[in-house]
Amino acid sequence: MNPHDSVNKAADDAALGRLLKQWEVPKAPPPGFSREVWRRIDRATRPQPLPGPRYWARFLNILSHPRVAVGGLALIVLVGTGAGVLKGQARAEQLTDALQGRYVQSIDPFSHRVR
Repeated sequence: MNPHDSVNKAADDAALGRLLKQWEVPKAPPPGFSREVWRRIDRATRPQPLPGPRYWARFLNILSHPRVAVGGLALIVLVGTGAGVLKGQARAEQLTDALQGRYVQSIDPFSHRVR
């Protein structure tokens, strides 16, 4: 250990001691301090309510912006169109199978391939 370090440490300790002697502890906390602490603890431990009118009002406010409204409408149209195309394809396959069976039966009425 360097003797110079011990001198610096002693000087630092003396400066710290002077600062600690000057320090004064406040006599009392501000008025309402305890009540405010307990109110914050109570609020933090209380279960959060389900989304209410404020939530829906905020949601509708966001939707009222033209860019968001147009984007949402475009998304709904795309999803609806996609669902319609899928449903249409399935229905077309059913009709094709039924028409093929009818065609075969019209050519050969004794055929067993009736759908």
